[in-house]
Amino acid sequence: MASVKGGERDMLIERLPKTGLQRELRLRGIPYSRLAEEVGVQEQTVGNWAKGKTTPEPTMRKRISVILGVDIYTLFFRHEDDPGFLTPAE
Repeated sequence: MASVKGGERDMLIERLPKTGLQRELRLRGIPYSRLAEEVGVQEQTVGNWAKGKTTPEPTMRKRISVILGVDIYTLFFRHEDDPGFLTPAE
C-alpha cells in the first residue's frame, strides 16, 4: 500500500468539499460567480460560504436552498464528518 506524503495529503484534503454548499455547487457544475449573480452578492461572498468561513443570513440560506433545490440543513449545517456527506442530496 502506497503512503501519501504530507503535502500530497494536504492537497487531497483541500479538494474535498468543506460544506454541503460547496459539494452541491461542484456536483452541479455551478461556479461561485453564477450563484453570486443569482442571489445578488459578490463571488467572494459565495466562496466564503462554500468554504465555511462565513454563513449567509437565514433569508439568504432559504433563497439559496430554493435555487439549488436542496434543503438548508444539507447546504449549511451538515458537517464533512457526517456519514454520507459526499453523497449528493436527493
